Amino acid sequence: MVPVLTLFAGAGLGEGFALFKGGSVRQVLWCAAALLLSGVLVYWPLVRKSGPSATGYSNMANALAQQGRIAEAIESLQRALQVKPNFALAHYNLGNLRASQGDLDRAARHYEKAIRSSPDFADAFNNLGNVLLRRGAPGDALLQFRKALEISPNRSEFHFGLATALARAGNIEEAIVHLQRAIEIQPDFPEAHHRLGMAMAAKGEMDKAVDQFRLALRAKPDFAEAHESLGRALAELGKRDEAIGHYQEALRIMKSRRESLRSK
Repeated sequence: MVPVLTLFAGAGLGEGFALFKGGSVRQVLWCAAALLLSGVLVYWPLVRKSGPSATGYSNMANALAQQGRIAEAIESLQRALQVKPNFALAHYNLGNLRASQGDLDRAARHYEKAIRSSPDFADAFNNLGNVLLRRGAPGDALLQFRKALEISPNRSEFHFGLATALARAGNIEEAIVHLQRAIEIQPDFPEAHHRLGMAMAAKGEMDKAVDQFRLALRAKPDFAEAHESLGRALAELGKRDEAIGHYQEALRIMKSRRESLRSK
């Protein structure tokens, strides 16, 4: 559906009206058919004899969320669930929206319902783990990340989530193993490099920590937290002038971030 709609969006409507004005009868008929088809493709999921479909409401919610209309997106997903109560994707997306609002309890409930409806939904396990981490329950989060990895063992973000939970539970060595695996899968994963650097610093291996912080910044130069961490590690190694430069850069980025948020 998307490639067809993209085609009409890019060339169909504007050229279509031009054809209506001055084209041949055959061109006009072809254009009318194309416009009718585009309308059917857009509205078919929402308009059926039995009423709006769950998929149609879910698609509408995605479009609304992309526009930042979160309350309307939530309402559309709730309508999808009225039509189809066990719609795993709708529960998952509702969980994501609730988590973005900080409503962690409701987010967790929707992820759990998504998992009950679709037991192999690896992303739902992973996101439930992230919510449990935010709620201060790393032990419970560990179980969810491990289940996600059982289903999809080569997802870098799942290894990263598990490593985060392991580190918070005090298991630094196993956390390092999963961070290294995340980086093997996705070498330019700045957060994984930063977290691995933090683990190395916790072990007192400052040279290795510095290497990881630099790799994080190579992948993401405006990573304020990595600048700050690198500054601390360099200061520990006696490289105070370079450390000051990274502290200053961290402050500059954080200030810019705050100003950007205020302007919205």
